[in-house]
Amino acid sequence: VEKKHEGLGYVATFTYITKRDDSRLLSAIPPHLIDYMECVKTTYNYHEYMTSPEKFYANTNLTKTFKVLSLSNSMNDSFDFISMIEGVPCTCLLYTSDAADDSLRVDLGGRR
Repeated sequence: VEKKHEGLGYVATFTYITKRDDSRLLSAIPPHLIDYMECVKTTYNYHEYMTSPEKFYANTNLTKTFKVLSLSNSMNDSFDFISMIEGVPCTCLLYTSDAADDSLRVDLGGRR
């Protein structure tokens, strides 16, 4: 959380920074609605605080956990803020000593 909003209750557009096909959320929305939300002020903002893209990307804990989908502009057009995020899918790499010994398979049943 970075900046206090200079005005509550205004309507804004989205500027998408993630491709539609690279997002689980955006890919579920019909393309004509994505285009509409980028051109027409359709999203009502009723929050006091926001985070800038610079602050977000400087925090590795946030970037490991979330992906920024879109930005919106403040009410007086003085700065951009993150308006839409989604969780990053978790990838787990399983390593066992057996896997190192046997490159053909991973034995989850214990020692041979």
